Amino acid sequence: MEILIEEEGDLYCVCVKIESYNTSNKKKTIVNTSNVRKALVDKGYEVGKAVQESYLHNLNGATQGTWFFEKKVEKQLDKSAEQVIIKEENPAPTKTTRRRRTKSTAKKVSSGE
Repeated sequence: MEILIEEEGDLYCVCVKIESYNTSNKKKTIVNTSNVRKALVDKGYEVGKAVQESYLHNLNGATQGTWFFEKKVEKQLDKSAEQVIIKEENPAPTKTTRRRRTKSTAKKVSSGE
């Protein structure tokens, strides 16, 4: 599997080539987005969401594909100017009375024939 990585602005363009299916070898190769993402991480690239995806399967004849990934950029959070004090509220008081069960209003009819 050959992987060619190019940087275009804030995107990574990844071109992947795999060997075509050989009947004597009978080696199937399937490449999807998760395989490409793992290969990029192993090479030291930090990638974000996939913009364009592809799917390669050498048995179907698809031996070349292109993926575009966003570069992962760390966003800086604003520093808070003042410290915030969080005041805990008192929990609601528990009910001490016991609830009574409702009595059924339907009378039982005996069948004493």
